[in-house]
Amino acid sequence: MKYSGQTFALFAAFCVLHSAFCVLVEAADRGTGLVLLKEAVGPRSAGMGGAGVALTGDQVAGGENPGALAALKGRDFLLTHHELFAGIRQEYAGAAFGNGRRGVGFGFAVRTAGGLERRAGPSAQPLGTFGVYDADFSVRYAQRVAGVSAGVGVRVVRETVEADGASGVVVDLGGVRTLAPRLTVGAALRNLGKMGALNRSPIRLPLSLRAGAVYRSEFASGRDQLLVVSEMEFPRDGDAVFRGGGEYVWRGLLTVRVGYEAGRDAQGASFGFGVRRRGWRFDYALTPYRYGLGNAHRVSLGLE
Repeated sequence: MKYSGQTFALFAAFCVLHSAFCVLVEAADRGTGLVLLKEAVGPRSAGMGGAGVALTGDQVAGGENPGALAALKGRDFLLTHHELFAGIRQEYAGAAFGNGRRGVGFGFAVRTAGGLERRAGPSAQPLGTFGVYDADFSVRYAQRVAGVSAGVGVRVVRETVEADGASGVVVDLGGVRTLAPRLTVGAALRNLGKMGALNRSPIRLPLSLRAGAVYRSEFASGRDQLLVVSEMEFPRDGDAVFRGGGEYVWRGLLTVRVGYEAGRDAQGASFGFGVRRRGWRFDYALTPYRYGLGNAHRVSLGLE
């Protein structure tokens, strides 16, 4: 019963966030833009089915949940490259700093999707091709307050489709709480904000509410660790999504990851690995897509 009060407070906070989210969704029409904002910052969470809202310890976790930056100790520089199906790519560069009680992060991301066919109606051949380009600059800040690592992220976003463009401001809110020495929970409200019109058409952001948990188990050596992660996402533009997976760290040097995502037709299992040495780390994740869409590859290089 030691943590019953903390658990109740977290549950109440989650209910408030969920109620606010439902009101926002009911007030809006179906269909969203800037869907590339759904992509994770790095391959760590992608290798575990995308479950990253309760992770801590690096900049990738801060990208999933800005509250995670409060647990960061020291510096963290990161470069990532994502290559998905249909020519979709994402590049990210960022830096984060923390002292274990508060943290701040900065990042710049570019997402592109080229070679899309343009048609005025049913036709054997397209009229041509076009591309979609998203870019955003982000600032995140987190601080531990009453045992909760709470954070906010603000992103200035620009989307361009052919010659038309629109800009806006996106806000992420999140928090992380350690309920027991090995159990951490987290929740985040992602992509809250407003965009300008694109070719006189309004753009609705891919708003979502995510909540999850991480369980850590350390072995006798002290250098081996197993993480089990799970989360639920409630997006405004679809059904609820469940994600789960695990991460095994061997001797603090080699990491193996596996995960699964349920609730999206084209996605399922995912895999990944990482190598860490003298402050440097390399991570890779593979996500196979169904229906012949191909595979998504994510790589990152970090320095602590």
